[in-house]
Amino acid sequence: DNWPRTLPIDQRNEQSAAQLAVELLQKVLERLTQSNNELRQRFGSASVVQRPCVRVREAETMVVVSLLKSMQELALLSSNEYLFEALRDAQRESLQEA
Repeated sequence: DNWPRTLPIDQRNEQSAAQLAVELLQKVLERLTQSNNELRQRFGSASVVQRPCVRVREAETMVVVSLLKSMQELALLSSNEYLFEALRDAQRESLQEA
């Protein structure tokens, strides 16, 4: 496990960071959606096997949607003082166990 384990700085900073991530991911999703529409117009009913770029774009979209949902959940957690403290306590416990 090489991923760094960090604790939230404070509620305000975590909320700002989560909201920024949501905004950026929404823009990425909009661009991917537009690109998907262009691919559909260009290739029409060609199968995914014939056009692997369509499959790649669909996978990219699924990853971005998943990240966006996670960041929206984090934004919700960080906007509520009680939930934020519970998250921070859980992370502290997790770091102590590691």
